[in-house]
Amino acid sequence: MLNCPAIGFSIKNYKFPCIIININLAYNAFSISVIVKSLFIRVK
Repeated sequence: MLNCPAIGFSIKNYKFPCIIININLAYNAFSISVIVKSLFIRVK
């Protein structure tokens, strides 16, 4: 959370966009893993 980008955000709102970015990254990784798993199941 400390290394997340803060371009376009002020220092006061820094933690808020950090949390949103981290949630988006986690959600994207989860959805990609679900898609990959479904593809592997289809191949089998």
